[in-house]
Amino acid sequence: MSARIIPPGLTFPQALRLGYTGPIRLPGYIKWIKTLPCHHCQAPGPSDPSHPNFFKSQKNKGPDPLALPECRVDHECYERNGFPNEEPRLAAAALYMLRAIYEGRLRWVG
Repeated sequence: MSARIIPPGLTFPQALRLGYTGPIRLPGYIKWIKTLPCHHCQAPGPSDPSHPNFFKSQKNKGPDPLALPECRVDHECYERNGFPNEEPRLAAAALYMLRAIYEGRLRWVG
């Protein structure tokens, strides 16, 4: 992945939300997320990968590492209604990403 330039005065989170970072896609990670039970109701997979809604102002979905596994019902509910506080969703997404690293589904390359 080539480095992208973030405009002066923007923080990384701002640049990410505004689309300056470009899409962050991990097809293998999304394939794995689809096999997991729903994060909310524990319905068995396959699940929909649900990306955070705070990227909706862009043409692109949110970054793949922030996706959660959701059954179709919970995913559609989230898409219609959103979630009043995104922080718990982001914390859960971080745990899924760490689990994927721990299980060897994602490799940390430094």
